[in-house]
Amino acid sequence: MDFQLPDRFGCKYVDKDGKRLDQGGGSIILEGDVDNWAAAGHDAAYTIDGKDYHVTHAYEAGTGASRLIVNEIKWTSNDWPILTLPSEK
Repeated sequence: MDFQLPDRFGCKYVDKDGKRLDQGGGSIILEGDVDNWAAAGHDAAYTIDGKDYHVTHAYEAGTGASRLIVNEIKWTSNDWPILTLPSEK
């Protein structure tokens, strides 16, 4: 599968570099990688017991099997999310 659309994030209508979202801004926070995951998307975020979680689906590279992925969201010191896809399936 060769279809990759990155997820983008912006706070207060600007990305982390200060570019307005309505003018093409949007910081990439998650991308599939051709070795493990393709087409990660349809994201949601939840806070459970004081921890933030990112929920998404992706397809296993090679097999095309659909997977639900849940990861804890880490945050930078200036409140931007850090998301990762697992390196193992």
